[in-house]
Amino acid sequence: MLKNKTTFRLFVLLGVMLFTLVALVGCYNPDDNEIVTDEKLILDYVNYAHSIGQKDLTVENTEILENYGVYDGAVIVKMNRGAYQVPTNISFLGTGVEIQFPDTNTPLVYKNGNFYELHDAYMNGILTKKSV
Repeated sequence: MLKNKTTFRLFVLLGVMLFTLVALVGCYNPDDNEIVTDEKLILDYVNYAHSIGQKDLTVENTEILENYGVYDGAVIVKMNRGAYQVPTNISFLGTGVEIQFPDTNTPLVYKNGNFYELHDAYMNGILTKKSV
């Protein structure tokens, strides 16, 4: 009986440690040595959405759908913003690259507390040709 309780407690402790590790680890941004946590991304995204008129978003109803990783020191994420079910293509001038998405919910680029559409990030030099 004692062995089962000890084993159970060990598994609970291991689970808590694993959950804490997952919660604390975000995307490491090598350009500015900043760790960007999911919580920071969501808070900054809600602020960004409010600045462009999407006042109905809150931290509680916002989530990261996919985190694509760090490119050129910027985090590429797909947020749960409203999407129309219309296929969407993004082209990058001079690269010959065109990316197709099933709807208008395309990934965003996050750098230094700001969000950019993929195309705008490339045009403003945040993403390089190699990254797109």
